[in-house]
Amino acid sequence: MKLLLIKKIKDTKGFTLVELLLVMVLIIVVVSMVSATFIHSVNTSGDVIEITTSGIDSRVTMYRISKDLREAINLTKAENDEIIFQSDVDSDGDYEILNYYLANADGHYNLYRKV
Repeated sequence: MKLLLIKKIKDTKGFTLVELLLVMVLIIVVVSMVSATFIHSVNTSGDVIEITTSGIDSRVTMYRISKDLREAINLTKAENDEIIFQSDVDSDGDYEILNYYLANADGHYNLYRKV
């Protein structure tokens, strides 16, 4: 009878504590790798959106400046960080004085347009 009881105990199916801990460690490793990859992809997509937006903004700005310069009749001043000229901005037949200039703020240049 004792031998039968010992055999029954040894034949029980189940998981040991070491097996459960090993599975938990593996799950934690996999979840941390997946979450790190997800966070990296979110940060990268934000950078791509910022670069794309900057490219679109610069194209629109260059188009507007070139359009204004094509319609200019009198170039008053042209220097490294400023250009002043007359152009018909609002297509009303009157020529306005346009001033494009760069301002350095915190190491970044901002382009301004004053009519």
